[in-house]
Amino acid sequence: MALKEITPHQLRCGIDQCLGVFEDGPQDLVIIGKALNEGLLNQLVKRIGADEYAIRVSRAIFAKLIGQLSQKKRRRRSRSFLLLRRRRTRRMIRAATAI
Repeated sequence: MALKEITPHQLRCGIDQCLGVFEDGPQDLVIIGKALNEGLLNQLVKRIGADEYAIRVSRAIFAKLIGQLSQKKRRRRSRSFLLLRRRRTRRMIRAATAI
């Protein structure tokens, strides 16, 4: 599956070596961040698995990304809520006209 960039537009840069966030399917994100220095890595050595890496990401990009993802969920919920509401209304109309 192709990666889809979802980095907030305000935080994108034109050339390379920038933070970036990409969707890799519906469940996973790929994040480009800055490498940690030795001091921070030593503090996290017990938490990082053999197939994992720790990176640094700015709070601004993280906050904007969380906002974008939660808006997507709200939109999905509201669409399904509207569909459910329409179905209920149709049933009520059918029941009322059948009497």
